[in-house]
Amino acid sequence: MTVQAGPQPLAQERWQHRPLVLAIPDTDRADYLTFRQQMDDHRAGMADRDMVVYVVTPETARRNGEPLSEPQRRALVDGLAVRPAEQAEFILIGKDGTEKNRGPFPPSIDALFEQIDAMPMRQRH
Repeated sequence: MTVQAGPQPLAQERWQHRPLVLAIPDTDRADYLTFRQQMDDHRAGMADRDMVVYVVTPETARRNGEPLSEPQRRALVDGLAVRPAEQAEFILIGKDGTEKNRGPFPPSIDALFEQIDAMPMRQRH
């Protein structure tokens, strides 16, 4: 799947960052709070891999903690075909704008790092 242009905020990331999109019902979930702590603990590794984090809920969307507009939230939901109110999942997007991995939330940070480290663009880094 390739991310579309327009109000789609992921379009700005192409060739610059590897977005990790977390689609969750709400940010008060214990598993989200635990995962957020893991991301904080691995901040240097995430930065080294040019990762940015989008958190999408039924009501809000944020990029690295900064709020996005409702049209941008809707573009994320529609463009990635996620249903944050119904299913918690993650989507890893590569620098080329294509979906690299999708699965139930929370993902394993170590597994994400291994997958990114095996990507051709990362190996040329």
